[in-house]
Amino acid sequence: MSCAECNARRGNAPLEVADAAVPLLPPPSAPYFHRATRKWLHGYTALLGENGLTPPPLVDEDVLDMKAGTELRRASDAQAQPVQAATPRRSSRPALGKR
Repeated sequence: MSCAECNARRGNAPLEVADAAVPLLPPPSAPYFHRATRKWLHGYTALLGENGLTPPPLVDEDVLDMKAGTELRRASDAQAQPVQAATPRRSSRPALGKR
């Protein structure tokens, strides 16, 4: 697994060369996908299925994407341990054009 920057640094080099230069990380246990990525993956459901994969579920349009690196915490957790969320939190900001 790599971010866009590391993936660009790996380029089109043969895997042995790319892995030596920029090793891949293991996939996250609970990956986070932006809405646009979820929609894009759903367009390839059949291809994913041929490879034993399924796209992540779609989320409501009113659920805002989180910024990369956002760490979620459970308010009731005394230790404030990070937790994985199934869907991103909703924004408290007013909708565009409404103030």
